Amino acid sequence: MRLDQARIVQTALRLLDKIGFESLSMRRLADELGVHASALYWHFQNKQALIDAIAKAISIPFPIDDLPDELAWDSWLEAIARSWRQTMLSRRDGALVLTSASPQAEHFVFMERLLSRLIASGFSGADAIQGFFTVTSYTLGSVFEEQRGPRHRQPRTGGKTIKSSPLFYASVKALSDRNATFEHGLQLILNGMRADLKAETHVQGTGRLA
Repeated sequence: MRLDQARIVQTALRLLDKIGFESLSMRRLADELGVHASALYWHFQNKQALIDAIAKAISIPFPIDDLPDELAWDSWLEAIARSWRQTMLSRRDGALVLTSASPQAEHFVFMERLLSRLIASGFSGADAIQGFFTVTSYTLGSVFEEQRGPRHRQPRTGGKTIKSSPLFYASVKALSDRNATFEHGLQLILNGMRADLKAETHVQGTGRLA
C-alpha cells in the first residue's frame, strides 16, 4: 500500500489509542507501517510536524463559525468548552496531543472573533482574554484529570480508609459523574464572569449619569 501523509496519520491515531502519546515514536510508527523510520521523514520534516498533523486530525472545528452573533456570550463559551472537551476525550491522551501541537493560523482567527464577541458584550480586552483562558485552562485540566488513568480508589492513612470520613467519601462519590462535575465547574466560572460584567456595566452606567 502506498505510503502517504493520510495513511501515516491514520496509523498514528490507531497507535496512539493503543500505546498512548508518551510511547508514540517515529520508530514505533514506522514498525507499525512496515517501513524504515527514514521513510516517514519524506512526508514529515520531524516529529513535531507529525504531532501537528495528528492534532489536526483529532480536532473537530470549534463551533464558533456556526454560532450566530446574537447568541449570548456565555452560550458561546459553553459551546466552545464542551466541544474542546469532547475533542480531547475522543482519543487516548487527546489533551496531551493537542497541547503539544504548534499553534496554527486558524487558531488566531478563532481567537480574534471570540474576543471581538466578548468585547462587544461589555468586557474589556483584558477581562475577555482572562475569562477565555480561565475557561480553557479549566477544560484542559479537567480532561487531563480524566485521562490520567485509574488510581487507588480507597487510599489508606493510619489503617483507615476513605470511608471512615463519611462527608469526604460522599463528596468523592459525587465527583464520579465526570460530565456533571465538569458542567458544575464551568458554571462557577461563567457565573463569576457574569457577576464581573454586571458590576462593570453598573460602574459604567453610574459614570455616565454623573
